[in-house]
Amino acid sequence: MCLTQKNPYFKSRMMQEEVCSAACDDNFSCAVLELPYIFGTQPGRKLVWVILIEQM
Repeated sequence: MCLTQKNPYFKSRMMQEEVCSAACDDNFSCAVLELPYIFGTQPGRKLVWVILIEQM
């Protein structure tokens, strides 16, 4: 789908993963979590699903 060529968000996510991978060597490793949504509360903000329901 060539998403990294068409969408700056996807491109930046892939660039972040490349930077993390470049930092790894025999003494250091990393993991990249690609989490689509995080559900929970944050003081002063509405929950993501509440905003979506209000739009419907």
